[in-house]
Amino acid sequence: MVVVKKFGKVLALTLLISAVGAGQALAMDGTAIYVNDQYLRLDTMPYVSEGTTFVPLRTVSSALGADVSWADGQAHISLGGQDIVLRPNDKTAVVNGAAVGLSVAPVVQDGRILVPLRFVSERLGAGVDYADHIIDITPAAGSVMPDIPSVYANGTWQYADDSAEYIYLSAWDGVERINKATLEREVLAIPTDTGELDIRGFSVVGDKLYFSGDYGQSDRRSVLTVFDTLTGTSEYFDDGVFRCQVYRDWVYYLDTQLYNGTLYRVALVDGKASGEPQQVAKDVSEFWFVGDSLYWSSWGIKAFRMDLDGQNPERQTKVTGADWYDAGYYYTTGNGATHSTIYRYKAGASEPEVVYSWGRSSVKDLQVFGDKVYFSSWMSADDGRGHWAQYSGPLYCVDLDGENLRQLTDGKVLDYFVFGDILLYENQNSEWCVKRLDD
Repeated sequence: MVVVKKFGKVLALTLLISAVGAGQALAMDGTAIYVNDQYLRLDTMPYVSEGTTFVPLRTVSSALGADVSWADGQAHISLGGQDIVLRPNDKTAVVNGAAVGLSVAPVVQDGRILVPLRFVSERLGAGVDYADHIIDITPAAGSVMPDIPSVYANGTWQYADDSAEYIYLSAWDGVERINKATLEREVLAIPTDTGELDIRGFSVVGDKLYFSGDYGQSDRRSVLTVFDTLTGTSEYFDDGVFRCQVYRDWVYYLDTQLYNGTLYRVALVDGKASGEPQQVAKDVSEFWFVGDSLYWSSWGIKAFRMDLDGQNPERQTKVTGADWYDAGYYYTTGNGATHSTIYRYKAGASEPEVVYSWGRSSVKDLQVFGDKVYFSSWMSADDGRGHWAQYSGPLYCVDLDGENLRQLTDGKVLDYFVFGDILLYENQNSEWCVKRLDD
């Protein structure tokens, strides 16, 4: 597995944590969590209180392979013979039936239970390291790790996702994979019944690729396909599946490629779609996942957050499908028609914070990873015939505090993905390029 490079040269978090006095709470803005060298997206921001780092229980524990459940006002975490019970506002945990004292009690924040990171991780056999706005969690030796779903999908017809060893990039009619260690590229030969591919959604789980495509069918009834990269074989399952994404043992999909549709999910059992589809939401144009939450929007006009099964919907007034949500913040652009300023809203807040004022052109395609905001730009220019049009500009990144602006590409960028220390981007000639980001 490629070792993820860490961004930023800042004071180590261990020193920062030790400087926080008892009773104080410090939001860990811009802090990234990596589990087994894979970036973990969060829907609740970690914070430090009384010298203890708190993280969302289910997201972190599940990434370590633990089973997590909630019943009777308490959380149960089980992995490798360890059984942990935690209660909000209670400084006593129960580990394998024995009471164990905690220095600080778990808390509930924004509907999520946050727990002491080091206590839970080390009880599950994992190591924890803090440095440079990075929390590295290393699983116990021999642990069977689940895939941390990233589910990257930019644009209408281009999808990308990654596994431990590879980044996979899909276009309409093919799939390419890139070795994370060497950056070598190869095109995968994916067999189909008709010899055609028309990919309309894409997810990677371990050695299997899940995607939907109509294969030239006249009725445009897209089929869910599972391609095994080890055997080179394909299996076909449900039809009527468009823009599918795999997340936590479920395949989520829309029932139409055009306009808004109904969002469904169907369970994955032994890598295969199983059981009856469950309706999750209606009037959906885009959907995405962060931690334990499903977000969806309708044409970027209205957006909702809900549980993964579609329960407890909440209208999101500060986010659309074009925005980015990570670690408890919504990131968006504004400043009149130009959209040249990057803002972020704390969940539930009515007023934003300014992250960066670009000023030179419109910001587009925001993505946030750890302590960096990535964005490309649109620049208005005269085409020489007296007509003004917008043209794509280079890709940039800036720290969350608005410092250290960096230009990452020399030429224009039409689309891009960031996977750890690897940048994958489409240049002005519609060619996909790959490069490793420097420290």
